[in-house]
Amino acid sequence: MTSVQKIPAFSAFEKQLRTLCVTEFPCGSGTWREPEANILLKSRIKSKKLEPPPTTSRSTRSDKVSSKFSVTLKDFGPQFEKTETLEEYVIEAHSPWNLDYSWSNEAKQLREIAVRSPWMINEKFIYQYFKTLRIIDKNVTEVDEAVLNFTCLEELTLTCNLLQQVNSKNLPMSLQVLELCANQISDLFTLCVKPPPLKHLGLGYNKLSYLDEYITGDYWPSLLSLDLSHNDLCDLLDLIKKLSTLPKLRNLVLQGNPLCLIPGYRGYTIDSLKKLSILDDIRISADERHRYKGLSKKREFVLDEAKFVFDVKYIKGVPMPEELKNPEEEPEFPMIERRYYVQFMFLEERKDRPDMFQVMHVDVMGSSLLDSEDSMTADQTQDQQTETGMTVTADSPGLTSTEQGSIIAGSFIPKLQLTQPDEIEGNPLDQNQETMRSQQPSEASENKDEETKIALSPIKSTAVQWSEGEMELNWSETITRDDLYTLRDFLKQGMQFSIIEEKVLSYPIEEETNSDSLKGAKENKGDKAKDKKDKKR
Repeated sequence: MTSVQKIPAFSAFEKQLRTLCVTEFPCGSGTWREPEANILLKSRIKSKKLEPPPTTSRSTRSDKVSSKFSVTLKDFGPQFEKTETLEEYVIEAHSPWNLDYSWSNEAKQLREIAVRSPWMINEKFIYQYFKTLRIIDKNVTEVDEAVLNFTCLEELTLTCNLLQQVNSKNLPMSLQVLELCANQISDLFTLCVKPPPLKHLGLGYNKLSYLDEYITGDYWPSLLSLDLSHNDLCDLLDLIKKLSTLPKLRNLVLQGNPLCLIPGYRGYTIDSLKKLSILDDIRISADERHRYKGLSKKREFVLDEAKFVFDVKYIKGVPMPEELKNPEEEPEFPMIERRYYVQFMFLEERKDRPDMFQVMHVDVMGSSLLDSEDSMTADQTQDQQTETGMTVTADSPGLTSTEQGSIIAGSFIPKLQLTQPDEIEGNPLDQNQETMRSQQPSEASENKDEETKIALSPIKSTAVQWSEGEMELNWSETITRDDLYTLRDFLKQGMQFSIIEEKVLSYPIEEETNSDSLKGAKENKGDKAKDKKDKKR
């Protein structure tokens, strides 16, 4: 395995600082500028507002004026650029010397100072000047000790890097905002060794599964805002117990964690954290707080499990079967019976998982879901055979993550597409397996990295016969799952549901009995012939 190159945060800052070109045109004290002595003289006159002493002689006054303008014209010859012109090069948006200043609020101001007063620019001045730094997607692996040089730093953003831990000893004590979103942090031990008095701590999109005792009021007494979104936190009761020790916490973000799937998550959190004002970017109203009053005392009802309600009211849009269009032309046998039901491929209950299904990544807000299974086979008996019927694929107009957890089929009408399978020869089960293999999406080979193996099990509604218009099901079922971590990943990928047609062909029993009687008659004839031969002998 190739070792990852260590990139300190200070080295990434130095690269961004070099983009400002504070010692190159139009900044710095190069040959393109007027002499430094004249700039200093002008700044002093401007600051002290010095004026020449009043005189009554016209000649003396004209001499003063002429000498003042003569110096300016002399200094601003064709070989020099005016300071005002250099500032325009830096400020104007369409200037070729305009740069990206989004990585710091002070970057543009520092460059303007490098134009007006280039002699002030040195390392110490630069370190003390910066109050905000945003080092985003620079592959930073560590916060080194050189960051302590920023003695006035108040906001540090290290989003989308490769940090696995952050040593608080290397953070300036003036720091108030620390954003560590989208890294690889799984342990907060080094971050809590004498940390600065932060007001906001961002730890979203990391790998935190347990906070231990590090997010408490002992370490963060001044914390006002905390972002723990999209981690792997599952224990709601333990998490709220620790967060309740933060005396000044007002804004909390927990969305995207498996614990958010618990039914009483929001109500229990609001009632437990009395001083909280905003939860998951939604302001807590007085009515909402009153509605959940007393829920924090009923911990026995807050279970680490999620409930999903599957409710299908009707199926609509299935075309009339062929045998019903012209019933007079159809033969008497086999008798055809078609039944329709909805099948959801949902997360398997936590048991032994011998069978694994591959579920491709599906955008939840997309316009379609995965293709449905090709067929379902019923039990085969002596007088009844089952064959593959038509497959109906339902395309949803777009489900949110909440609707995906509790799909109400009656709240939207799916668009149905019918596909007629080819004629089946031989064993129906073998043909079904070949059909399913042939219809696997071609994107599976292209997006292997996005596939995740999750054990699924079908949830089937009641089956109804075909009817014109709406086929009423009025079916509902509640499913409970306690594997919150896997459930969260399953919902991110998207859920597959299908409308399945079951086609049953029935043949009369008499055909089999007649064949048996013919065989019996032949055997009797053979016995009689043998008897006659024996008699002749």
